[in-house]
Amino acid sequence: AFIIGGVYIPPQSPSLIYKTYIESTAHIINEYPGSFFIFCGDYNLPEISWDKDVDGLTYSFSSVSNAQCIPDSIALYQQNTVFNSYGSLLDLIFCNNLNLKVECCLEPVVPVDKYHPALNIEFPNIQSAPSCNRDQTYFNFRKSNYSKICSFISSFDWNSTFSLLDLDSAMNSLFDALHRSIIDFVPKCIFYVSSYPPWFSKELKQILFLKKKAHLKFKASSNVCDY
Repeated sequence: AFIIGGVYIPPQSPSLIYKTYIESTAHIINEYPGSFFIFCGDYNLPEISWDKDVDGLTYSFSSVSNAQCIPDSIALYQQNTVFNSYGSLLDLIFCNNLNLKVECCLEPVVPVDKYHPALNIEFPNIQSAPSCNRDQTYFNFRKSNYSKICSFISSFDWNSTFSLLDLDSAMNSLFDALHRSIIDFVPKCIFYVSSYPPWFSKELKQILFLKKKAHLKFKASSNVCDY
């Protein structure tokens, strides 16, 4: 599993902010053992010099620093070595895999901030999980007959019904009625996994269909005008 977290910690934040963040990070790591973790963001710790070895995170600092809130025991490496225009490192990328690569992005999507250079983060080769069959049925509430649902629910004398029941039994009676209304008046549809890649839009699928149609026409006629 991949677990990715982002954070922004304002400059000169108190130590408690960093301690709380580290405690939350350690909790996530303990809750999901065996996962691939990336925790990244603007930590605003420019006074720290980061390093790593096979045992994990190492660092040093030249002044009083909140780095003392970051324990070595969380088994993460700081992978970013791309300094900003002022020679400091504000954006940190912590990961539990030494093979994660972080490089300066040469073609940024948005204008580059002088404090925060654009980065490319390259994931190491990780064996993907086997695909599963996602074909399934679901209730299509958009096509529900809400008029019949309202009529069905209104057909009960709820005051009389509830007056004879305790709280738990009354709730069960209400849920039974709601469940029956869904079964009777909400159509079921089948969801099929598309054979197209997930990033194919409806427009792109239509273009591909027209291309195949035109190609079949050309093969049938062998006419250059149909190409």
